[in-house]
Amino acid sequence: MKQYLILILFSFITSTGFGQTAEADKILGTYSTEGNKGKVTIRKAGNTYNGTLIWTNVPDATDKNNPDKAKRSNKLAGTEIVKDFTYSGNNVWEKGTVYDPESGKTYSGKITLNKDGSLGMRGFVGISAFGRTTVWTREK
Repeated sequence: MKQYLILILFSFITSTGFGQTAEADKILGTYSTEGNKGKVTIRKAGNTYNGTLIWTNVPDATDKNNPDKAKRSNKLAGTEIVKDFTYSGNNVWEKGTVYDPESGKTYSGKITLNKDGSLGMRGFVGISAFGRTTVWTREK
């Protein structure tokens, strides 16, 4: 009887974990940023989610506003701008950062996966109430 209960408990724990992983992975893919200024691919790295800018509407654009002067001549395409987000449930990823190449600033972030497949990308300083949300559209 004890072995049977342990088997049931183990099955529940592993199925719940796999279900949450599948739900968390719904964010994976490529998105056009607001105004179609760039395209970002979201990928999984361990238990976190990161995004790389893979295209910009300005060919050969450089990271001219980066606070690190040594990086200002780097091309924007290939820059990781979404870092270390973790899934918190209910189609929300938190505790990561978002780099804005237009200002050269990095913000705390919160990502919400909308019903239509788009992302609500919120960047903020301090608390989420003091921030701005942009919508990124999933590429087909």
